[in-house]
Amino acid sequence: MALTTNNGSTVSVLELVELLDIVEGYEQCPDEMFADDANFEDENNYPIPTNIGALKEWRKKDCIARAMIYHTNDKERQKGE
Repeated sequence: MALTTNNGSTVSVLELVELLDIVEGYEQCPDEMFADDANFEDENNYPIPTNIGALKEWRKKDCIARAMIYHTNDKERQKGE
């Protein structure tokens, strides 16, 4: 994803809060990994990935980065309306 802004401040802020690698695609969502015995299941009988913490952390960072970009590029918010 090419992120363009007038002054580059969005890129700087994303880099400061360690989200730029996600936005640029260098840090990608980890693949789900499952235990061989698959004894770990949720209430719907779906296996729970053994790396669920890493998956949730990446998704959280991705969501924060998207929200920051949206609010930076939203013309109405930039005008203060």
